[in-house]
This record gives sequence, C-alpha cells and structure tokens, in this order.
Amino acid sequence: MKFIVLIFFLVSCNIPLDQKKAGDLDFNQEDQGETTREVVEEESETPSKKINFKQIKTQILESKCLGCHRSMSDEKKLANFIEAGQPEISSLYIAVDSGRMPPFGGRLSQDDVDLIKQYILDAVR
Repeated sequence: MKFIVLIFFLVSCNIPLDQKKAGDLDFNQEDQGETTREVVEEESETPSKKINFKQIKTQILESKCLGCHRSMSDEKKLANFIEAGQPEISSLYIAVDSGRMPPFGGRLSQDDVDLIKQYILDAVR
C-alpha cells in the first residue's frame, strides 16, 4: 500500500521514476515533449504594521487635536469616536477625511488621514 501511495505521489509531482538521487532529477519539461508553464508571482502587499494609540497620539492628536479636544488624549474616550474596523462610519475618520477637522491650521495630510484609517481598521472590536 505504501508503495502505491509513493508511486501516486511521484507521478502527481511529475518526478521521473528512473532517477536515482535528488541531484539527478530533471525538471526540464521541454525534454519530455511537454509545454512549460510560466509561473507568475503576483506582487503581494506586505502586511501593514498595526497602528496603536500612542502613534496616533504623538503623530497627530498632540499637534492637531488636543488643543480643542483634550478628552481625545485618552484612548478609551477616543473610542467613542470610532467604530472599530469600520472607518467609513467612524465619526473621527469622517471628520478628518472630509477636512472638517481640524478647523484651524489646515487639513491633515493624506498620510495622517491614512494613519487614522489604519488605526480604526486595526482597532479591536
């Protein structure tokens, strides 16, 4: 039975049965009259680093928000303005993405808006 399973495995992997050792394996399918398949690797996005409250606070909140919104210095209170994992319905994201906030000092950069969005996506529900 083990022999049959081994034969099935080797045949399904297109490994020639007459090879004596691993170094002798010939995977060139052109010699066997078969067409070769080109393997195309898709460009994969590297997983984004999880954004935490400390990053948001030091990079955005302290300079742009805490002058008016002192309560946002506490993560639990900031949670009142987000829907974890759903930036599109989170009041914090809607306000900064639309440009309504901050009202003074100009709009947040797109990088800052994206950072807030990622923080909301990363938030635990």
